[in-house]
Amino acid sequence: MNYKEPDYKNFQMARLARNFSVAAAITALLQTIIFPFIFGGLSIIFATLSKGKTKAYQLNAKIAIIISVITLICNTAFTGVAYYLIFYSPTYKEYLNTTWETVYGMSWDEYCEEYFPYMTN
Repeated sequence: MNYKEPDYKNFQMARLARNFSVAAAITALLQTIIFPFIFGGLSIIFATLSKGKTKAYQLNAKIAIIISVITLICNTAFTGVAYYLIFYSPTYKEYLNTTWETVYGMSWDEYCEEYFPYMTN
């Protein structure tokens, strides 16, 4: 395979990948659940596509891949811990019930029984 110097399109795509990785990191810090997965995945795809026929990834693409992978791992861990705390930790569930009741007028358990009957044991 013949390798060549990166084109302007390759630089643009690497920069776009870096921007998406920064967006993924920011949305993860804002504790949204779905947006870091979307932006992080797009960032990795664009970083991979930015390589083109060149020998190595550009610096922006490498940075984008590193930031996106770290963001995806951290966001997955945060989501897993939050799920565990909500459904399996009695202390956190008590705190969630009191907070949910002051805001919405019913506890979290009552809300789950009413709107998600398949989730209750």
